[in-house]
Amino acid sequence: MTTLQDANVHPVGVFNCPDGADDLDLVIAKFYADKRFKDKLKLSSVNSINWGRVMMQTVHYFYGYLQVVDTIGEKVNMSVPSGAFGNLCAGGIAREMGLPIKYFVVANNTNACLHRVFSEGRFSKEEIIETPSSAIDILVPSNFWRFLYFRNEKNTENIKKWVDQFNATGSVTFDKQTFESYSKGFKSYSATDKQTLAIINELYTNEDYLLDPHGAVALVAADSLKTELGDEKLICFATAHPSKFPEIIKNALHTSVLPKAATHSSVETAKQLCEKVYLCNYAHVENALMHAMETNWDLTKGK
Repeated sequence: MTTLQDANVHPVGVFNCPDGADDLDLVIAKFYADKRFKDKLKLSSVNSINWGRVMMQTVHYFYGYLQVVDTIGEKVNMSVPSGAFGNLCAGGIAREMGLPIKYFVVANNTNACLHRVFSEGRFSKEEIIETPSSAIDILVPSNFWRFLYFRNEKNTENIKKWVDQFNATGSVTFDKQTFESYSKGFKSYSATDKQTLAIINELYTNEDYLLDPHGAVALVAADSLKTELGDEKLICFATAHPSKFPEIIKNALHTSVLPKAATHSSVETAKQLCEKVYLCNYAHVENALMHAMETNWDLTKGK
């Protein structure tokens, strides 16, 4: 993204984020809460804060299902690398729409934010751990609240109560009835870094297929729960290309030279181009980002 020269693309790099991507989600949420700013910039988002993205992701589940079943109505299992729960929120909605999925596997890395939710009934914020599957290094799976809204009879009072408790204490333990309601049809697993790297190596060595570290988490989780899942067909989601993670792939394959499968023409081309990027310390990012966005908006609108 830093090599795109389009006049309306402005990449921002933020450093010193104590809680990783969760910190940036909070900043974006504040922007959405500022009506003047939101209306002026016609603010939108392509990540899962945007309900439109979650709705569109339901299509992936139907498409994947239709690729593997022999007859419509046949049940399958799906394992999804999970952080903020946006993708699996879409999956849960797809199942509510009638898609015959027996189990969803909530595949977490060692941050285990969703594994605690689905195995213990506890929504809690712990210290962040940097893992090879960085996109799901999430402490607060914000889209879980959306899913819980549907599974809790759209009771906004309960959702507000739980969110307020979490914001005040950093932890919520759900009652037995709520836990049983939202966890039905879900299995969860927390994959270690060692397991993640090992399965990348194993699959590439034995099958000549190169997983990215997030797809690897999904496969580790599915393998670890295969006895509980039963004999139904299984779809594991791979959510990134391995070329985005060259050092992790080298580490997993015990090599200093990337195989061709770990490269992509667009990435290799981008390496030869100039980069442009805004850099900002997280301590100042809210005001700095708002200033940069508003300034560029005024410039493009001729104000």
